[in-house]
Amino acid sequence: MADLFLIPYVRSVWRMLGHRFRNSGAMALYGGGAHTRWLLQVTEDMPSPPIAAILDDNAEGGETIAGIPLVKPSEFRKGSADLILISSDQWEGQLADRARSECGPTVDIMRLYEGLPRGPYDKSDDKSEALAALENRSNRLPSQLRQVVVVSDAPRSREAKICYALSRAGFETVLLCKRMPSFNAQAVVSELCLYEHEWQALRIASEFNPIAFHCMANSDYRTAELFVRHRPRKVVVDSYDLIAGMYTDEFFASSPSYEMEIARERFCLEHADGLCCRSPEIEHLETNLGYHCAPRLFLPDGCWNRPVIPRQRNDGAIHIAYVGGLTPESSCEGVVEEGHRLWLAKAMHDQAIHFHLFPATSLCGDAFEQGFEPYRRLERSGPYIHLHATAPADLLIERLSAMDFGIFVYNEFVPECGGKRYCAAETTRRLASAKLKLCTSNKFYDYLDAGLPVIHNAVEGGNLAAIVSRFGAGIDVSDAPLSEWGQLFRDVDNELLRQKTIEAREAYGIADHGSKLANFYESLGNEKLNVNPDNRAEELAYASDGN
Repeated sequence: MADLFLIPYVRSVWRMLGHRFRNSGAMALYGGGAHTRWLLQVTEDMPSPPIAAILDDNAEGGETIAGIPLVKPSEFRKGSADLILISSDQWEGQLADRARSECGPTVDIMRLYEGLPRGPYDKSDDKSEALAALENRSNRLPSQLRQVVVVSDAPRSREAKICYALSRAGFETVLLCKRMPSFNAQAVVSELCLYEHEWQALRIASEFNPIAFHCMANSDYRTAELFVRHRPRKVVVDSYDLIAGMYTDEFFASSPSYEMEIARERFCLEHADGLCCRSPEIEHLETNLGYHCAPRLFLPDGCWNRPVIPRQRNDGAIHIAYVGGLTPESSCEGVVEEGHRLWLAKAMHDQAIHFHLFPATSLCGDAFEQGFEPYRRLERSGPYIHLHATAPADLLIERLSAMDFGIFVYNEFVPECGGKRYCAAETTRRLASAKLKLCTSNKFYDYLDAGLPVIHNAVEGGNLAAIVSRFGAGIDVSDAPLSEWGQLFRDVDNELLRQKTIEAREAYGIADHGSKLANFYESLGNEKLNVNPDNRAEELAYASDGN
């Protein structure tokens, strides 16, 4: 039950804010987690102060809480709020410092709990309801050993592939998610359930008793942490991108809010029943940071391995696709960061190479049409740059099949980029060397799925280089000047590369991942799943190579 003092106190503050902004002005909330949802819930019957936005580092385009837009602090328009209210009872001090550095000295920063004992406070009956439901479940629900519940705040391609592989292995797959998936869920899951916040996710989880809860995390471990702490059943954590050890000290110094996620991440990695890893990054944390992680399964994203018929073109030109992060800022001139590809678009334009950009950011409508202006100016200046709307996972492979190559390059390895990595306004370096060597990328598999050889300059001996080079399914541009890339692409034997790409696609297929997962779930407990040994997946070739 919520602390008795808390709700009356918060409602009195809310009433005061309503009086302050009665005639003009607006405020923003800083923090888009469970506290904000609780805050808006316990004040929903009161006149609300005008709220311009909710600021959160993990915000993605189009998200809202109670109808209020959720945006990144760096994308919040200065001057649209007169006050920023810190909405956290556990990390109030850190978020206040972050808000001050992001929003500048002209905006008032208000700490809701300043002068009170540090939280967290018991804020919501969702917690007690979830825990009570979990406690009662064991007496009424039989174990469903052929069922897996995949839990994800924002389901993307990896979740789709996990669910597909499990269904191929004869499992009933339930997808429990906060946002609707970016793929056709009906094709790969048996049931879909939505939650609004992590305690509600845990309460819904009490309605199932599967062999395992497979919890996905992408730089936000709030939901995964609850599942690991309260163990509704066996819990496997699957992190899309690790945080600790993967970014530079300079980046963390400019982003103090990551401290709480690093703590959550370590708790999940060390206390889950098991870990499902898409890259070898976890080994770096054990070797260099002293983590003692749970048992793990190395399971890269892999390819759908669904043959596609390439779209026919008769223009005789070279067409290259880039799938990935592009920031829809009004201007990114002079900004070179890992996600920005303006420098690459300019180089392809100058060398008469058709360059197709597919932003991974979930944008649609006006948000897409009004963004990416520097790219659009380049697009208008000639016939070679093509900016495409975000493609759903189901359609992306077909659209890519019309291209000749896919590209994934680190700009810090391109001399013409001046060795810069991640340069935001304060030119902060972002990615650590371990990240560049150990990470994986689902766009690699998207390219292979579409039959596209991959242009890359991945770290020699690293994980990404091993994926592509094992079958010779790519072009390494590490030693080629940027001005000569166009001629290099024209001179290669594209038919031979295409054949090698098909071989790689077949070798990295995900169809047997389900039986690997089944064996892993079984290894974490006493349940016997009777998986047919003939269907057990073989180790992927590059995994056995130590990469």
